[in-house]
Amino acid sequence: MISHRVRNAVSTGALTFVGSLFVAKYSSEQSELYGMLAAGYAATFLAATIVMRHVRIPLSRAASNRLFIATYAMFVLASGVAIILLPEKTAVSRLAAMQEWIERFLGGLYPYNASTRPSGFPMLFILNAPFYIARNLGYGEVAGVLIFGLVLYHWPHSEDLWPRFSAVLLLPTFAYEVVVRSDLLLTMSLLLGALAIAERTLSRDCAGLSCYLVAAMFGLVLSTRAVTAVVLAAYVAFRLRQQHRTLLTFSAVTLSVFTLTIAPFAIWGGGLFFRSGPFSLQAQYLPLPIAVAVVLLACGAGWWASDLGEVIFSSGVLLFIAVACTFTIEAVEDGLLQAVFADGFDLGYFIFSVPLFILSLKSSPRRTLHRST
Repeated sequence: MISHRVRNAVSTGALTFVGSLFVAKYSSEQSELYGMLAAGYAATFLAATIVMRHVRIPLSRAASNRLFIATYAMFVLASGVAIILLPEKTAVSRLAAMQEWIERFLGGLYPYNASTRPSGFPMLFILNAPFYIARNLGYGEVAGVLIFGLVLYHWPHSEDLWPRFSAVLLLPTFAYEVVVRSDLLLTMSLLLGALAIAERTLSRDCAGLSCYLVAAMFGLVLSTRAVTAVVLAAYVAFRLRQQHRTLLTFSAVTLSVFTLTIAPFAIWGGGLFFRSGPFSLQAQYLPLPIAVAVVLLACGAGWWASDLGEVIFSSGVLLFIAVACTFTIEAVEDGLLQAVFADGFDLGYFIFSVPLFILSLKSSPRRTLHRST
């Protein structure tokens, strides 16, 4: 069992690192004092996170929940206003890839034979198609912010709501996702939303139609980005470890649905799908041996986890390590400055672990954030 103190320490450290990295990179475009700004941010984030874990909010649980809903609604509204007012021009290629894939698909052209080299699986683009039709793919990021707020509100241990929400407000990664109109937050929000739904179905027993509907839902989530396999593998191993036959059937349904989502594009594109499609492109970001090792470790972490929180924390650590390995390879090959401050490495991929580490933050066990009503 991983203690809550260790989870807090590692999660806070990882979030501080990611936030500081973003502050250093993007403040360097405006100031030569980017090192001091990053250090100042790190100190501020650490202090605020520690304070929020120990602070006691003098409100009843109901009043605190209403305050959270009102505050988060303003946060979502601000994200929507930013999407409308800020220009779509960005150096991040994910927006262009998303737009070109959907344009080609709706135009009857094979979508993966695109100049922007879209690397996501089909459901990532299909889920974003309504936002393209609404003439602003940025609405997908607003949806990601909204879904993550729902996850925060309904996730177990509501007494930890405010430490987690304070991290959302303080981290630059959420603003980054909105400004560059990336899809990483939306992907992770959908994943965590699926887990929240699954908890209501699988926490007691996995049997009947509802169980396999969850398995099908997991297959659709898996068909967004390969990174979701890490969290899904850990969760399924944790929740179904006592039901071996159900574990195999559930996994088979998930993989079958995933296969059904990619099969039409594999048939449509022939060998092109495997030469320049999502499998080959995503493998370029993370060497296959490391990817396989991470998924296997996720299965083991889920199998031995003591609770859901440990599953989420372990998944966050594994995703962080996987991205850090890719980052290190890039830094060794091209230099650290090139990896951080140029376009040698996409720091956005660190965002995959951020929602998981936020959900791993817990209040001090000696105090509570609410008094009972």
